Order: sequence, then C-alpha cells, then structure tokens
Amino acid sequence: MFLLQKVSEQDPNDFCLNESIISEDFGIGYDCPAFPNIYETISHIAGSTLTAAKAIANAKCSIAINWFGGWHHSHQSEASGYCYVNDIVIAILYLLQKGFQKILYVDLDLHHGDAVENAFSHTSKVMTVSFHKYELGFFPGVVI
Repeated sequence: MFLLQKVSEQDPNDFCLNESIISEDFGIGYDCPAFPNIYETISHIAGSTLTAAKAIANAKCSIAINWFGGWHHSHQSEASGYCYVNDIVIAILYLLQKGFQKILYVDLDLHHGDAVENAFSHTSKVMTVSFHKYELGFFPGVVI
C-alpha cells in the first residue's frame, strides 16, 4: 500500500506518491522507480485488465487483450521487475470469484512469471505455465 499526497489544490485528482515513504520495503527504487502520476497509471493498467476479465466472465467476448497489461513480477506488497501491480493476479482472482473452476495461465515472456505462480501455488484451480529464459542470474533468478 502506498501513501499518496495531494499535489495541487486546483485538480482534486492530482495525486503523487509521497516521497518520504519510497523505500525498498515496497519495491519502489532501483527497478521500479517512482514517477509522476504513478497511482493513476497503475490504476488504469489494473482497471483495464479487470475490465477485460469482466467482459469474458459476462460472455461479452471470448478473447480480451490489454496491451499494457501483463505485469507478472509484482507481489502482494512489493513492486518488482518494473511491475508495480500484478494485474494478472487481479483478473484471475476475479474470474475465480465469478465461478470459473479451472484457469490456465500461460506466460510467454522472456522472464518467468514468478509472482503469478507464487500467488496461486496454494490452489489446484489455477495452473501456471511460463516459457522464459532459464539461466543462472537471469531475473527473477534461478533457484537451484
């Protein structure tokens, strides 16, 4: 959770990240730097993916794509790997809530979809498959 502060009295929607709480404790730093309008940007990304999941759940379409989505490294309380929010996990949780019994998540990125896999490692309702580069020292890391 991030603390936001009002930037301008003229625009009630103009918020930014409170610089005083930026720390590696939340993953904001080296590979996830703070930037102007961070909250609005992240909200749009997560909201777009959630809208796509709702369209599928409501049978409005069978395929939905958020070209700006797929932020698969962000963990529940920590940004990671240039990912500030895990929109994929949000969408999968929504689909599970709407009664989908089995979900297959296929990750076709150069990097392993580690946070999505970790989020659903406790359930048999979500299967994750990640096709990625596998090499010692390559982000997010190879565990031996």
